Amino acid sequence: LAIEDLDQGEHIIALRIKDDVGNTMYKTFDIDITKN
Repeated sequence: LAIEDLDQGEHIIALRIKDDVGNTMYKTFDIDITKN
């Protein structure tokens, strides 16, 4: 998973993952983008 061009600061990335039989999982990631 690659995410480009996010502004600096706090972000929440949310994913929905579903398989071919209909099972679904949700996952969130809290990230903080800072200047290098």
